[in-house]
Amino acid sequence: MATSKYDKSKVMKRAWYIYKHSFMSFADALRESWKRIKEEVKAEDKAAERQAEFQKKNAAYNYRLNRTYYGCRFGHNDWTRDFQNDAKVAVNRAVYLNRIS
Repeated sequence: MATSKYDKSKVMKRAWYIYKHSFMSFADALRESWKRIKEEVKAEDKAAERQAEFQKKNAAYNYRLNRTYYGCRFGHNDWTRDFQNDAKVAVNRAVYLNRIS
């Protein structure tokens, strides 16, 4: 048995909702429900296609190479750098903590 790409339960629930909240006959509500479901599936397919195209285009880009700034205020002259794995900052922090204790 072939599977359908449409959720028939969702179609019927939507048809009953349209029927109860409008002045349509049930046949018209069912037609409207099918029309809306088909539009949704078409939009989902198009979005999946765009996502696959984006992933294919940006497959070589490594997002882990981006720098992440912590504890800085951009737009001021007194901002400090604190990279996640910056050894110099880690040493300075350790020295400062040893002076305090």
